[in-house]
Amino acid sequence: MKKIIALCSVWAGITGIGGVKNADAAHFDPTTGRVTLDAVSVGTTDYYGVQVGIGQVLRYTTLPPVSTVDVFDPATGQLTIRSLTVGGVRYTNIVVTLQAVYGVTGAGMTAAANPVLPNDVLFSDQWHLRNTGQAGRTGVAGLAGDDLNAARAWNLATGKGIQIAILDDGLDIYHEDLRTVPGKSWDYRVNAYGDPSSGLGNHGTACGGLAAAIGNNGKGVVGVNWNVKLMPLKFLGSDGSGSTADAAEAIIYGVDNGAKVLSNSWGGGDASQVLQDAIQYAQDRGVLFIAASGNDSKNTDSSPNYPSNYAVPNVVSVASNDASDNLSSFSNFGRRTVDLSAPGSSIYSTRPLSRYQRLSGTSMATPHVAGAAALVMARYPSIASHQVIVRLLGGVDRKSAFIGKMVSGGRLNVFNAMSTNPLIALTTDWSNTTNTSGPYVVSTSVVDDQSVASVRLIYTLNGAGGDTLNMTPGTRDSYSANIPGQALNTTINYMVLATDNAGNRTLGPTYSFKISNEPDPGDGGGCCGQSAMAMGNLHGPAKYAVELPLNLAFFLLPLVLVRRWRKKK
Repeated sequence: MKKIIALCSVWAGITGIGGVKNADAAHFDPTTGRVTLDAVSVGTTDYYGVQVGIGQVLRYTTLPPVSTVDVFDPATGQLTIRSLTVGGVRYTNIVVTLQAVYGVTGAGMTAAANPVLPNDVLFSDQWHLRNTGQAGRTGVAGLAGDDLNAARAWNLATGKGIQIAILDDGLDIYHEDLRTVPGKSWDYRVNAYGDPSSGLGNHGTACGGLAAAIGNNGKGVVGVNWNVKLMPLKFLGSDGSGSTADAAEAIIYGVDNGAKVLSNSWGGGDASQVLQDAIQYAQDRGVLFIAASGNDSKNTDSSPNYPSNYAVPNVVSVASNDASDNLSSFSNFGRRTVDLSAPGSSIYSTRPLSRYQRLSGTSMATPHVAGAAALVMARYPSIASHQVIVRLLGGVDRKSAFIGKMVSGGRLNVFNAMSTNPLIALTTDWSNTTNTSGPYVVSTSVVDDQSVASVRLIYTLNGAGGDTLNMTPGTRDSYSANIPGQALNTTINYMVLATDNAGNRTLGPTYSFKISNEPDPGDGGGCCGQSAMAMGNLHGPAKYAVELPLNLAFFLLPLVLVRRWRKKK
């Protein structure tokens, strides 16, 4: 029986990540007792996206930090955190012992150590791209670092001529800050080529800007992807209504005319076989379908939202979060049916007639993911669509507000999604079971910029003995292994460790379930046993930004999708 990897060997075994010298402050989550570190220096190597459990706080100050990075000393097992704000109090030069390392994203790259800051005049108000805790025009400050990490991603790629189709109420193709595909647009309201900016397309114009407003042009805002081409496909009216038949035709048109990503900030109505078949048409041709999870504050595992709930592999369902990494009050969620979160509260974007606006909704979160998907494609031109999804989900920043409420348990991090280290996603999230005979099959997906050398499943039984299993490769970058059956009242914790051909290693999050008649807690894993951080009176509740009001000038979501079939002449 192999032992669980020792803490120091995890640090020492993850290589090839250098130069991250300008990390933001660490973040403490009082509900889990974990600290997330943007970058940690270990000897001559830096590690990115590290989540740890704190054992004991040895000392701290409130003086200016003495270091520009967080530092781990393998000889003593001590971690020095340069700055950490807890309960509204900022602590510095904090020396702690580590209880455990729960995950290392392994996404740091020397070329991307420093952020790229475009000259767009409203960029400083776009907290979702670079969150410094600024209040800006919203008047509500968030938490520094709770953003898409786009500024670092732009050091790797700013996009190429990949096409994103915006299925919506139209788009202002003459906007100063948008670039569209010449001659490729369709107005399904009249079933003919037409000017998709007719009716101005306020909602669609905003969505287009979030995915792909032109970057570094000295105007307005910037999109996640600076150089993508937008294909406006209008099937919704100004009142937000449309038909499933028109939506299906728009999907097929977009796929047939070169779109690689379909952005869908709309939803409503019952399941439709016609619409599902159109999404499958996109899946069969390697086109991603990014969909808003909805604005009903409901669990889509039990109350489906369409089209985000269609069980087609290319569907990515997106929730919304605010500037403090809280799930937006309006956002839907679902442990099994929502994939990840992206910023959607109080977001600046484009408005018709070369103007700009601030909106909220899962409609705003969705095009961020669409733009990020196209950016990953620009970084890795030969990548398959399912690999893009693994990168998007495997690179998230996991936070307590999202764990157990979505598949990835995290918020989109664009920089992490372009990692040169292994990325792990879609690991089986077991619920409690009464099955004592087993096996408990665990599947996962792993991608790398080169090749994956090995994938292992590490598990423990009741926090003690366990094993390390080699995971068998399957199709489409999948791997699986079987945990043998266990007696009642056994708690199984498990995680995936992936190694690439260069020796770089990534340790995925911890998942947990119990062989028991007890109801499943629904916590989504990644949970177990760490003590809360003790430092002064740090056990108080977190101080989050006040709830941002929804801008209801447009329905945002749900856009009422009326199942009316257009009469054929």
